Amino acid sequence: MNGEEFVDKLHKENAYSHLPVIALSSTACSSSRQSFLYSIGFSEVICKPFQKEAFIQAIRKAVTQD
Repeated sequence: MNGEEFVDKLHKENAYSHLPVIALSSTACSSSRQSFLYSIGFSEVICKPFQKEAFIQAIRKAVTQD
């Protein structure tokens, strides 16, 4: 199962549909790819290579979203 399939299944389950999901992508992240990942339900998108602080900020943002 890839990340796209996972987020789809997760959001279909009422018990888990509210959980934030962060994509950590090893592929090149164009703005259109990032927009797609947000559109299918990812809370945040982080592209490799990434900075530790950027990753921590994405987690903070994801867990504080309403």
